[in-house]
Amino acid sequence: MKFQSSLLALCAACVLTAVPRAGAASPQDAPADAHRVVEVDAVKRSWAMDPRDAVVIDPGKLLLGISGCALGSHTDYAWSDNTLGHPRFTMAWPGRRHIWNGATLIPIDPTVYPIFVATYRATNVVTTRFWDFHVAMRTKADLPGKYNFVRMDNPDTSVPMIADGKLRELRVDTRKVHLSPDDAVIATNPLTSMWLGVRAGLDTPASFELVGMRMESVAETRRSEPYENATPIRFRVTDPEGEAVGGATVTVDAQRINFARSAKSDVFGWVSLTPLENMAGVHTVRVEKEGWMPAEFHDLRVGGHGAVDLVMEKAVVYRGRVVDERGAGISNVAVRMYPAAGGSGRSGGRSMTRVAVATGPDGRWVSPPMPAGVEQLCLRFTHIDYVSDRAAEVKPGHSAEQLVREYPVSVMRDGVRIRGRVYPAPGQTLYKVESQLILGGHSEPKLRWASDDGFFDLGTIEPGVGQLTLKAKGHQDVVIDLSPYREDVVLDVQMEE
Repeated sequence: MKFQSSLLALCAACVLTAVPRAGAASPQDAPADAHRVVEVDAVKRSWAMDPRDAVVIDPGKLLLGISGCALGSHTDYAWSDNTLGHPRFTMAWPGRRHIWNGATLIPIDPTVYPIFVATYRATNVVTTRFWDFHVAMRTKADLPGKYNFVRMDNPDTSVPMIADGKLRELRVDTRKVHLSPDDAVIATNPLTSMWLGVRAGLDTPASFELVGMRMESVAETRRSEPYENATPIRFRVTDPEGEAVGGATVTVDAQRINFARSAKSDVFGWVSLTPLENMAGVHTVRVEKEGWMPAEFHDLRVGGHGAVDLVMEKAVVYRGRVVDERGAGISNVAVRMYPAAGGSGRSGGRSMTRVAVATGPDGRWVSPPMPAGVEQLCLRFTHIDYVSDRAAEVKPGHSAEQLVREYPVSVMRDGVRIRGRVYPAPGQTLYKVESQLILGGHSEPKLRWASDDGFFDLGTIEPGVGQLTLKAKGHQDVVIDLSPYREDVVLDVQMEE
C-alpha cells in the first residue's frame, strides 16, 4: 500500500556513501586478523580467562533499554533485545542513527588492560564514517577536547566494523586510539561507562549484536600477583516492605564475568559472598529472581560491619498488539514504554524501567519484566509507514491490570509519507540543516535530521495537517504548509540567501 520512491535509490549515492578520510585505515591496510570471523565458543572460552589477563564484560548487563541521550539520536524507531543472552540493537529508519547509553562500569584501567576486544555481528549498518557507527568507552576524567570518550571503531585509527552478518572479533589497542579526530589524547584514565550508536543503511532493519566484550592486558602491563579474595560481605534481600526474599540469586560483580561470585539467599533473605578484589576497590551487586525486577547496586566498598540491604520489587510482563486500520497486525513497530510518573522503581538499585521492544509478525509485543507497582504505563509507537494513536505519539498507557490480563490493541493509522530534498541558494552549500515540525499544535524539533546533502524523510504524518519549517546556516527559513498533501509526496525545496 505504501510506495517506495526512487528518491531512496538516489539517497544511496548522495547521503550514505562513505568518503574515507585522508590517512584513514582501510581493510587493505589492516592486519590479517582484523575483524576475523570467530565461533560463539570463542566467546564462551573467554569467560574463564585469568583476571590478570582480561576483564571480561557481560554486555547484556550494560546496554539495554531506551537511550538516555537525545543528542545524536535521530529517531525513536529503534529498539533493543536481550533475549539472546547478549544485546541486539536494531535501527529501522533508513539513513538515521540512534544511541544507546550503557550503565556504570567498575572502572577499568586502560594502562593495565589496553586491548579492547569486541565480538559482534552487524547487518545493514553504516560503519565507515566517523559518526555513523561507534562503540565508545567513556571516562569521567577532565580531558582536552570536546569529548571524554575513546572511540574503539574510529575509522581514522582503526578498521571500521564489517556489516556482513558474520560473527567477527575486533581488537583495538587503546594506546593508539584518539578521543576524536581532532584530539591527540589516548586512553590513560579509567574507563567508567560505554555507549553505542547505530546508523541504518538503506536496507532495514539494521542490527548490531554485541556478543562479547573484554579488555586484555599485554605482557608489559599484566599484573604479576594473582587477585586475592576481598573481605566477605553479608547481604539481606527484602521487598520494599522489609519482608525477606528467599531464593534470590545475588552476584557480586556480575558485569565482570571472570570476577563474578554468586549465591542464593536463604528463607530469611540472608546470603554471604566473598568478592574477588579488583584494582578499583569498588564492587557491584546484582540480585535476580523469577517474577521479580532484576536490580543492580553500584559503588559498593568492602569493609565495615553489618549487612548490606538489597531491596527487590515484584515484576509483571506487559503485552499488547499493534494493528492497522483494517485490523491487520503491523510488524517491527518500535514500542517504547516507561512509567507515567517517571522514576526508576522502588528497589533503590538500577532497574530497567524504560525500554523499547519491537512487535512480531502478528503485531504482538511483550515487555521484559517491569515494576508491578507502576499504576500506569506510557506507550509510544513508531513506524516509518504509519501514524500512531496521537499526533504527539505519546499516549497514556492502559492500566497495569489490563496489560497483564490481555493484549490491549493499539491502532496505527495510514497517513502521508513526506520526503524530499532541500537545495541551497546559488553558489552556496548547505550546512547544519535543521527543521521544526508542528502537528496538531505539538512542536517536534528534529535538529539536523536532514543530511548536509539536503535529503530528508519525515516518515508518515496525519494527512491534511502540519507545518514544516526548514533552516540552514546562511539561508532564509522556509515554511511549508503540509495540509494540502493527502497522498505520499516527494518535495523539492529551493532555499534563498
